[in-house]
Amino acid sequence: MPEPVEETKPVVEEKPVVEEKPVVEEKPIPEVKPVPAEAPVIKKPQTEEEIKQVQQEVKELKNVVVQETAKEIKISMGDIGFKENSNELLETEYQKLDKICELLSTYGGKLLVTGHCARFGDTSNDVKFSTERAQTVADYIIAQGIYKAEDVSVEGKGSSVPVATNDTREGRAKNRRVEITVLKK
Repeated sequence: MPEPVEETKPVVEEKPVVEEKPVVEEKPIPEVKPVPAEAPVIKKPQTEEEIKQVQQEVKELKNVVVQETAKEIKISMGDIGFKENSNELLETEYQKLDKICELLSTYGGKLLVTGHCARFGDTSNDVKFSTERAQTVADYIIAQGIYKAEDVSVEGKGSSVPVATNDTREGRAKNRRVEITVLKK
């Protein structure tokens, strides 16, 4: 008599149940770049004539507006140049900042550096982005030795305070700005 054949059951390997998470597309966060090592040392104007000369040179800078009140001096750098989707300044902006730093060296008090964006496309990261850009400008000013870090505050307003329409390229360029406010003593 033939031997009985044992029935074998197929082995089923149990896999752990993995819960699928929804895919969320995240925008890359721009990397904070250090201030260039080759940044020149700013020469502080000494005489009244030198101060007036620097004030005039800053007024002549493209897209820079200086407004003075009894409590503050506001220097607005309109259409400031950063690399696209980055908080890294374009090389051309350092010359402008150097001249502004010369002017800042004639004042005392505290600084407030405020970043602004144009309202265009996805605005969900505008405040963060404008804060990072303002921080880049503040870091440059601090690196020049004009102000100590504890005397400089930074804020980002995103696209909440436009100075022009966001419907045109020219308007958006005006809204992309960094304002440096000297709070007088």
